[in-house]
Amino acid sequence: MKTKKILLSLLILFLSLILIIVFSNLIYFTNIISSSELVNGYVQREYVQIELYGKTWDDDLSTISGKLKILDNNGNEIAVIERSWAGAYLAVEFNIVSFDGKQYIFPHCIYGKNRIYEGKDLKKKGINLEKYYIDNKECLLLGNGCSPKSRHELYKIERFSNSVFFNLLAGEKSIYTVDLSKCKTGYKYSINYSESEGFSLKEI
Repeated sequence: MKTKKILLSLLILFLSLILIIVFSNLIYFTNIISSSELVNGYVQREYVQIELYGKTWDDDLSTISGKLKILDNNGNEIAVIERSWAGAYLAVEFNIVSFDGKQYIFPHCIYGKNRIYEGKDLKKKGINLEKYYIDNKECLLLGNGCSPKSRHELYKIERFSNSVFFNLLAGEKSIYTVDLSKCKTGYKYSINYSESEGFSLKEI
């Protein structure tokens, strides 16, 4: 009898926690709708710049070095990442978030790989890019021409898009990978997005 009471109490506690989590996310969801009304969707623009320095091989292990710049919607530099990655090629991932009839684009990560064509079993060990443009609860992808409130609202959208409840609550997120295997050492490239072309990689 005592065991049944304990199990029943644990079940009630578990269900209560689930309800609290769902309810809190529903409240946050309504706030995100307000955020989307204050922030425009994607901007047709340049998102990052890439420059490759070279490749090295050591005991059949390859390393590629280079520099990535993250840009705001005014074309100004937010952050520069300069380092080496394990692999023979690089790729950059973007999160495409569709919500409330609008679309938002967030650079997600840069990683090295040994094959041009990736398999599903590829284990990505890259650099998370969000930490370079999220600061003090503001998304710096919106440049200085935008208000701190607008940058905060975009921050809320970016954070909520990573929630397990996002897709359940009328949101949709997809990942797009820009392959950099055709990039040449010593040249600079730009990753752009437009409605007509989607993502494009261009030499600059």
